[in-house]
Amino acid sequence: MNNEYRIALSEAIGVLDSEKFNRILTAVKRCQILDSNIYIIGNGGSASLAEHFATDWCKGIYEQSAKRCKAISLVSNSSLITALSNDFSYKEIFAKQLMYLANKRDLLFSISGSGNSLNILEAIKQAKKLGMVTVGISGFGGGFLAKEVDHALVVDSFDMQIVEDVFSAVGHAIYKSLSETKVNL
Repeated sequence: MNNEYRIALSEAIGVLDSEKFNRILTAVKRCQILDSNIYIIGNGGSASLAEHFATDWCKGIYEQSAKRCKAISLVSNSSLITALSNDFSYKEIFAKQLMYLANKRDLLFSISGSGNSLNILEAIKQAKKLGMVTVGISGFGGGFLAKEVDHALVVDSFDMQIVEDVFSAVGHAIYKSLSETKVNL
C-alpha cells in the first residue's frame, strides 16, 4: 500500500464523527433487540457492501453470538430488480421493494458514495412514508442523502476508494459491536 493512500485512509477514519456513528449503532442495535428487519441498499461498489454487511450482520453475528440480526440486502434479487426497473423505473428498484416488504419497525440502511443516487433517495422517501428509521453513510460531502436520513455519517473524502474503504470499516465496526456478547444456548 502506498504511503499517500494509507495516510489518506487513516485521516478519513480518524475524523469520522463518533457521536453520529454511535447514533447509527444504537438504531441498528434497536432493530436487533426488536427482531426487526434492516434493509440495506447501495449501487455499484456500495451494492457489494450492502451484500457484505447483510452477510456479516446476519450470519456472522448469529454464528459469533447466537443473537439474530435480520439484515437483508435489497440489491441481491436480480429478477425483482430488473422487473421493477423494466415495469417502473430504475429509480424505484429499492422504494418498491420497501413498499412490498417493510414496516415501521424496520430500518433502512443506505450506502452511497455521492449521496445523490436517485434510487437511494426514492427509497429514503418510501421508508419515511412507512415510518421507518433511516440511516445513511456517504462521502463526497454527504449529498442529498445526508440531509434526508434520520442518522447520517459522512466520510470526509472525495476519493471513492477511500470512501468505500471507510464504509467497509463502519460495517465491520457495527458487526463487532453487535456480536460482542455471546448468548448461552
